[in-house]
Amino acid sequence: MKFNLKSLLKFGLALIILLNFSCVRFILEDDPDVSFERISGIVNSPVQFFVISDYGFIGEEQQKDVAKAMSDLGSKIRLDFILTCGDNFQNMGVSSVSDSLWYYNFENIYNLKGLNVPWYPALGNHDYFGNPEALIQYSSVNPMWKMPSNYYCFTKSLNSQNKILFVVIDTNNLLNEIAQMNEDSSLYSIEQFKWLDSVLINHKEKWVVVTGHHPVYSSGIVHGDTPELIKYLKPIFDKYKVDFYICGHDHQFEHIHLKDTYTDFVITGVGGSPRTTYKGINTIFIASVAGFTFVQAYNNFLSLYFVNSNGEKIYNYEKIKVSQLNKR
Repeated sequence: MKFNLKSLLKFGLALIILLNFSCVRFILEDDPDVSFERISGIVNSPVQFFVISDYGFIGEEQQKDVAKAMSDLGSKIRLDFILTCGDNFQNMGVSSVSDSLWYYNFENIYNLKGLNVPWYPALGNHDYFGNPEALIQYSSVNPMWKMPSNYYCFTKSLNSQNKILFVVIDTNNLLNEIAQMNEDSSLYSIEQFKWLDSVLINHKEKWVVVTGHHPVYSSGIVHGDTPELIKYLKPIFDKYKVDFYICGHDHQFEHIHLKDTYTDFVITGVGGSPRTTYKGINTIFIASVAGFTFVQAYNNFLSLYFVNSNGEKIYNYEKIKVSQLNKR
């Protein structure tokens, strides 16, 4: 039997795919290991917020279903604000602050009870296909939209003594700058890295939550891990003990935690169109269902919920910072 190079390459690729997929388990909405529980009896925490990503589908896919689920929960609690992790506009971004997509994709979709709160967006790769500056300029048009720059930070108070620091980064910019580095380049020649280090080295807040678009780690089939962010961004998270990095890009819910690593890595790219995915070696939980993330922050612990488009809790995780487990 004769094999040419092309045939051998095809056979090798098929074998790799077969071996990989034989070792993983798809976790879908009907998976028996994923429980669905209606959220009820919520007691307001000092700071509570939603996180949504990869949601800009002009009301198509499951964007409206997720928006309704956000509204249903947001109208029952005291929702403080909403974070986005980018891809606010699929697929080609917006051209300006007067682009009709602002109405069809944002104003007309999220003009619902409980969602009239500040939105703190990050930029995604699809936002960069249009005019990313328009997303910053829109802050002067709509007071709900709080985006002073392509990367920025803000704080929220837990009590009279402690706060949470939120750091919104622009991973598109970081990846582009990293790609232009040479052997002699310093990481701190990149303005955003220099800014991020200065923010984290001086912070006195009890909790640190960083949001961006591209994942550091991901089990997503389409994108997966981002090697450049593992090499350059994770060491900064390790150095300053960042509590959470929350992102999108891959369209799944996922919680990843590596052994001997402090930071929890969360993917919530399911604001409109989830994709089938699989469980990776460091995955704590994963599901390919549409939805959003709900976070309640207390002084000594932070609770994170994955909520599907039916308003059901499918996952809950608590991170504790003190030994008194029952102290709030």
